[in-house]
Amino acid sequence: MSMALRTLVVFLLGTGLAVATERREFDFDVTLDGRPIGSHRYVLIPSGPGSYEVDSRASFDFNVLGVPLYRYRHEALERITNDCLERIEALTRDNGESLAVRGARSEGEFRLETPAGKPQTRDCVMGYAYWDLQQLLRRRELLNPQTGEFDAVSVEFQGKESLLRQGEAVPARRYRLRSSQLVIDLWYSEGGAWLQLESQVRGGRQLRYSLRG
Repeated sequence: MSMALRTLVVFLLGTGLAVATERREFDFDVTLDGRPIGSHRYVLIPSGPGSYEVDSRASFDFNVLGVPLYRYRHEALERITNDCLERIEALTRDNGESLAVRGARSEGEFRLETPAGKPQTRDCVMGYAYWDLQQLLRRRELLNPQTGEFDAVSVEFQGKESLLRQGEAVPARRYRLRSSQLVIDLWYSEGGAWLQLESQVRGGRQLRYSLRG
């Protein structure tokens, strides 16, 4: 179970909003087969024309009969300017293992320090930025904030559906993100706000992110 969750949580760092022009806070409840295991909170903070910061904090605990089997904590701070990542500082504590990723843009090039100690460089970088659906649809490579690696991805529109929120059916658009390791289904409002995420993990279990409130 821990390997499945470990693989999935590195993708979950977005909020479903375009460039932040005012401070916004989002809280997601996280469940495994309908059972609460934690939360993921995001704060978007404008920091200048075309620029904003994203503060992301995740906390998962998976217990069986009161016995802790898996513990995960993730904190990341990103600054994005003109649709490109300016800097990132991320720290992950994965069942006792600590991983740090740091990177910054300098002289037109984004330089990254990774847990593996292999420097990576790119031109315009974007992470798993679900707050900007249009950027997500255009990208073919996204930065993994836990490993510091660049993942090849594709995102396809799956159709319109109704999503149950607070006991009411609301219209939603469903997309499917594919990487070499996972298939993740994402639901957005008609206006592009991220509402829900689902993915099957090991053993056919269902992990779900649901927007609180």
